[in-house]
Amino acid sequence: YLFDQKSKGWEFETIANPTRNWTIRFNYAYTDRTRTKVLLEGESWWAERVALWQNLDALYRTRTGRPSIFNQPLFNRNDAFVAMSVAQRVAESDRELAETRLQEEQGYGNRKHKANLWTRYMVTSGRLKGAALAGGWRFQSRNIAGIDLDKGEVLYGNPRSLFDAMIQYKAKGLFGWYADRTTVTYQLNVFNVSDDRTIFITKKAVQAASGTPYTVRGFREEPRNGAFTVRVAF
Repeated sequence: YLFDQKSKGWEFETIANPTRNWTIRFNYAYTDRTRTKVLLEGESWWAERVALWQNLDALYRTRTGRPSIFNQPLFNRNDAFVAMSVAQRVAESDRELAETRLQEEQGYGNRKHKANLWTRYMVTSGRLKGAALAGGWRFQSRNIAGIDLDKGEVLYGNPRSLFDAMIQYKAKGLFGWYADRTTVTYQLNVFNVSDDRTIFITKKAVQAASGTPYTVRGFREEPRNGAFTVRVAF
């Protein structure tokens, strides 16, 4: 898996404070990743193997007078013939190499656009003084999941869009003790608030017979989950 990789992009972040206790933060990043010279050594190695097999096949036909091995059924590792000729298996491997090269050159797995929006509001007076509420949105654009070699088209996965939330309370003292020199922060973070269980496609391929794209690999988004933490400053 040898290649040269080039990655370029940019990122910006802006922070706004509509009031002293209300903060809004927005971040956006764009990344374009491409690869060149993918598996060049693999191409030359494969060409040498095919040439070697062709020479051996010519020698076999000359000495035995029998038809080409390439037209005979493939004898697999389980010592059984399968419904595929040797020539078809060689062509399949040749296609796999071409697909891998073209797929990697498109930036396989790359999500070009990423954005985060987060807002936080803190109560500074009254009975809820020390409490804070926050929420955010995470977005990633669709990923490059494969290639249609015959059409020269890129196959895409799906975008990700998740929401998170946070509740925090800061108080003096640890269980009512040492209020003059101890601060305790209680915080609950909830990830994937909407409990999105989308199956995200990470790899696609194309059926040889029908030319229809299908999903090879994917993962389900983690369900809603939370984390409660307590921090003590003294």
